[in-house]
Amino acid sequence: MSNKTMELAKKIKKFNNQVLSNLENLKEVLDVIDKIRSGSEMLGNDIDKIINISNKLDSITQEQEKIVHDIKGLKGLAISLEHFSKIQTKFNKELGELLIEIVKEYNKNQR
Repeated sequence: MSNKTMELAKKIKKFNNQVLSNLENLKEVLDVIDKIRSGSEMLGNDIDKIINISNKLDSITQEQEKIVHDIKGLKGLAISLEHFSKIQTKFNKELGELLIEIVKEYNKNQR
């Protein structure tokens, strides 16, 4: 009877060790999930900021285009401003695309 009790106690101890090991693994997984979630929240905030910046840049570009149109009578100045506006629009677009690419890479790295 004591042999069976000892065997049962060993089996229970082995089972408990397995359960504890699994719980430790689960804790590590949950910690990683928490880090991913917080990283995703930061990423979401960063994306919102990028969108706001992009919208402001678009608004600025539109205002510049209106200004350029209003001073068309002054050819030299109008030509210079129009060229500047196109360069800035191109730069804004490329900057926006690069920022989006950075966010995508950051998101991939967080997974």
